[in-house]
Amino acid sequence: MAVAPAGPAVTVTCPSGNLAPGASVTCTSSPYAVTQADVDAGSVANTATAHGLTPGGSDVPSNPSGTTTPTPSSTGLTLVKSAALTTDANNDGKAGVADEITFSFLVKNTGTVTLHNITLADQLVAPAGPAVTVTCPTGDLAPGASLTCTSSAYTVTQADVDAGSVANTATAHGLTPGGTDVPSNPSGTTTPTPTTTGLSLVKSAALTTDTNGDGKAGVADEITFSFLVKNTGTVTLHNVTVADQLVAPAGPAVTVTCPTGDLAPGASLTCTSSAYTVTQADVDAGSVANTATAHGLTPGGTDVPSNPSQTTTPTPSSTGLTLVKSAALTTDTNGDGKAGVGDEITFSFVVKNTGTITLHNISVADQLGAPAGPAVTVTCPAGDVAPSASVTCTSSAYVVTQADVDAGSVANTATAHGLTPGGTDVPSNPSGTTTPTPTNTGLSLVKSASISTDSNGDGKAGVADEITFSFLVKNTGTVTLHDVTVADQLVAPAGPAVTVTCPSGNLAPGASVTCTSSPYAVTQADVDAGSVANIAIAHGLTPGGTDVPSNQSQTTTPTPTGTGLSLVKSASISTDTNGDGKAGVVRGEEHRHRHPARRDGGGPAGRPGRSCGDGDLPHR
Repeated sequence: MAVAPAGPAVTVTCPSGNLAPGASVTCTSSPYAVTQADVDAGSVANTATAHGLTPGGSDVPSNPSGTTTPTPSSTGLTLVKSAALTTDANNDGKAGVADEITFSFLVKNTGTVTLHNITLADQLVAPAGPAVTVTCPTGDLAPGASLTCTSSAYTVTQADVDAGSVANTATAHGLTPGGTDVPSNPSGTTTPTPTTTGLSLVKSAALTTDTNGDGKAGVADEITFSFLVKNTGTVTLHNVTVADQLVAPAGPAVTVTCPTGDLAPGASLTCTSSAYTVTQADVDAGSVANTATAHGLTPGGTDVPSNPSQTTTPTPSSTGLTLVKSAALTTDTNGDGKAGVGDEITFSFVVKNTGTITLHNISVADQLGAPAGPAVTVTCPAGDVAPSASVTCTSSAYVVTQADVDAGSVANTATAHGLTPGGTDVPSNPSGTTTPTPTNTGLSLVKSASISTDSNGDGKAGVADEITFSFLVKNTGTVTLHDVTVADQLVAPAGPAVTVTCPSGNLAPGASVTCTSSPYAVTQADVDAGSVANIAIAHGLTPGGTDVPSNQSQTTTPTPTGTGLSLVKSASISTDTNGDGKAGVVRGEEHRHRHPARRDGGGPAGRPGRSCGDGDLPHR
């Protein structure tokens, strides 16, 4: 009789013949093939009873005798787990939020004993969850056999993406026929949830305090910056900060405050700065420029920077310089309080910055009006000139020249220049001064006469002798004269007039020129008059064309005369009545006497035979 589950029964063969008392025989069975059931049972157990018949045919049973043959067994389960992306919402082939993962579990009985009631325990690693449900086929799992269990779909969460993967570990279990639990090896899968990280930053600036209400950022106005930070990646970020770097000369830096908490993918937050007070340096620079970068940390602590975002807030400026120029007589050689030749004039230039931007490299270009010159050198203080501030520049001394006095003044016009921080030239208004150089005009004339041709060598001006006149003309004023001429008027009966020639060119103050006349030929009328008299006046023109006459200057050149008559008397018979050639007395006869007269002097004399009114006797 075999013990279940052993079977089928074996055949036992005993030797034939009688079995005498005390004797023994050995019976043998047919081979018994051990089955899986025997192994599952752990042994092959069977009990035998021998039977014999007495001679009378009675059955004689033996005692039961059993054997238990162990069928040693081993138990084992192996598990191979796999994961598949069964729902890919955006078809990118990557496990993302709301995608679905399904797990498969290949369970194999690696023991020698049949197992049943196969189950799977699948443990998701935090933050993954909730757990999936795993379903395995029912029935026994023979040694060497395998089965596949499957899970319900697992929906990927943001927490999984933040973690970078969905990780879970499973263990299979089976029961031996004896009810012993047989666990498998643990088998895990890690399904990556690939992430992208990104932050975008949009920065803006607003004028929050406008002290003068002009809508422009000026000195002491306040600017506040806003920073819109957006998570453009697929992973949650935390500890969002903004670093804002002001571009020199702006400063000091502002403080930026951001909301606390996480920043989910696609979400935005706004950070704000403390107020920035605009400085003069900012206005000089033309703007307040600053560049910000936002930062956030991934769940794993990796820093994620944003794009840099810059704002440039214009600080509009106006430029302007005004110039007020003045002149002072610093050296007055003759103490008359007037600018004259050799005196010195110094110019001052007050330059004011009328704009809103600092200027530097202040200079003054001073242009002297002709004929003034050479130009003066103007020196200005070094350094910057702040808005509304002024500096005073001074010139080297200008020495007044005769040309300045001739012009009547020293005129010059100056323009100041300054440079903006950017190097743009800012000119001022032109500012001029006209320093009078008061003048007086005068000409003196000294005329002289000389006998240049003395025909009889007597040293006296006589008929046909020649007189030449000289005219010493002196400029007794303080202004240069030109076109000097002399007008010489002969006193009747002298004439015709002489021609007077003067040197060409200018006649400086204090200088003299000598003009000369053409020769004057003395006439009888001059001798009769007793002298040659003439009056001259010199003329000159100022640089402005004003006529300047001299004093009158006269010369009277004597024409000395001598008086005397000589008489030679003769007689002729003008009527000879009787023709005898002899003067006889005859009533009515006329006698005419001729008395030739010779003039010995220079005066007039009567002629005999003529009445006194018949005319003058010329000198011979």
